[in-house]
Amino acid sequence: GFLGLLKSYGNVISPKNIKKLSKGIVDKKTGALSLLFIYFLSITVISLSFYLEDIFRIVGVNKLFWISAKYAPLYACNVMVTTFSIMFINNIVVSQKTKYIAYRSIIAGIINVVANILLIPQYGIVGAMVSVLISTFLGVLLDIYISEKLLSGKTLINYGVGLSILISTLIIYTLHYNGFILFSNHKLLIMFVYIVFLLLLDYYFVKAINWDKIKNKI
Repeated sequence: GFLGLLKSYGNVISPKNIKKLSKGIVDKKTGALSLLFIYFLSITVISLSFYLEDIFRIVGVNKLFWISAKYAPLYACNVMVTTFSIMFINNIVVSQKTKYIAYRSIIAGIINVVANILLIPQYGIVGAMVSVLISTFLGVLLDIYISEKLLSGKTLINYGVGLSILISTLIIYTLHYNGFILFSNHKLLIMFVYIVFLLLLDYYFVKAINWDKIKNKI
């Protein structure tokens, strides 16, 4: 489901982004939209962390599969990371240096295999998912290096905000996974505080949300 959302989102934003890049126009909008999409993904990941097992119970999923509710949100974090790379990949495509995408994929694949070998024997399925997350994250770093350093791209996206959202989501997931967040009122409080945190990040650092329109309505 998350991969489907990512594909749909990429299909929506990429044409305009590529068009601007090909004309040498600085894209001031797509980076903010990408972070807005990451806000949505992070809230969804945290919600699934808290309530996916309850959803399984309600819809009648076989009890043997309930355990997957603990792991699925961690895998979904991979899509959050991948979303961050869309603009950098577009820049590589426009530059017609697509060989770098092949090199990047090979390196990320090797990292994934090595991480699987090291982590799966000790951590099992969690190790496999962490391996995917590590290789994806390092792949995004390679995308950024190729786009911004080798090809002199000027991608406008707030790296700090994106990293803060990923780290915050992983911290909340880890706390819940390890049994530190058990009660419904605690989950609701954390969701509320996290949403406020996202709104503050956006207001002071991104402004992907149309705050002027909100102020006018108020």
